[in-house]
Amino acid sequence: MSETRTFRYELLDPLRGIAILMVMLLHFVERGIHSGDQLIDHWIWPIFQHGYLGVQLFFVISGYCITAAVYSGLEKKQSVWTFLRRRAKRIFPPYWFSILLVVLMGIATITILNTPQAIVFPLAPWEWAANIALIQGPLRAQDANMVYWSLSIEIQFYLIMAVCLLLGRRGIEAWLICVSACSLILNQAHWIDLSGLIPTYWLQFACGIAAFYWITGVHRIKATPWILLLIPLVATCLSWKAHYTIAGINANYLPSIKLLFCAAAAICMKLTYASDKRIIQLPASRCLAALGTISYSLYLTHVPFGSRIFNLGERLIGSSALQWCLCMPVAFLLSILFGYSFYLLCERSFINPR
Repeated sequence: MSETRTFRYELLDPLRGIAILMVMLLHFVERGIHSGDQLIDHWIWPIFQHGYLGVQLFFVISGYCITAAVYSGLEKKQSVWTFLRRRAKRIFPPYWFSILLVVLMGIATITILNTPQAIVFPLAPWEWAANIALIQGPLRAQDANMVYWSLSIEIQFYLIMAVCLLLGRRGIEAWLICVSACSLILNQAHWIDLSGLIPTYWLQFACGIAAFYWITGVHRIKATPWILLLIPLVATCLSWKAHYTIAGINANYLPSIKLLFCAAAAICMKLTYASDKRIIQLPASRCLAALGTISYSLYLTHVPFGSRIFNLGERLIGSSALQWCLCMPVAFLLSILFGYSFYLLCERSFINPR
């Protein structure tokens, strides 16, 4: 078996399916809390409010996949330019189509509902330009679609991983460990504003990189995957202690929760690898894999499309808890169908060959 083939992990698509379900349920259930119903606020919302961890799972998966792409590129003596071009081809064309979708739906909202333009399009021209280039994070620009922030982080991750191709096999692991250590240090410097920048989320990607090394065994330094996982765990402890000391028992522990979740995801990837070919045959896994295949399209479109379904439902039947319960499955299913159509028309032709 060739080394490149060992990079395959059959459960990546089901994991993507789980991640996109978490994100979609978070955003759609969030619409229900505006009804003020106690059932939603006290029972349903507490279950789905941690759907933001779906984005963290996407980061872990990306850490695995992009590291695999780097090693595959080294095998083929791929240039940095080729590596970045392939990543850009995968990300930007569907992303730009989704921006066009946001604009068209905004125009329809203004035309049909007479909504003021300032409400539908609150971004300044420079913010639109930043969104188009996916640099709105570093520039602190507002997102045209609430999910775009993570794609800006993703692009920064690609740039750091591209350096690996310049360093070669001898330098990759030292570089990744160094970047992880620097991210740990920067995140402890609370006087530095890192919002929108890769150090804020690098350690989530590092968990996926650790999983890659564990599963493939291509690391030259035996301790590399352990170090890459240990650094996020150290960050978790430091973040937990800092929040507890500053804010007390009611502190916000989100950074710790995110890192613990990503570390647990990496460990689960390692534990399930031996059985991944059997697990992928299960009906539930196949359904999740189907969602995972179109997860990028769903991620790009579920907010602008799904929110319109909710808006229409509220205008037709009101915004009570009962109406939300009726609208929720409709919006969810129609968003999946729309995402699949978007995948066929706008994404599939830009997918790089496996």
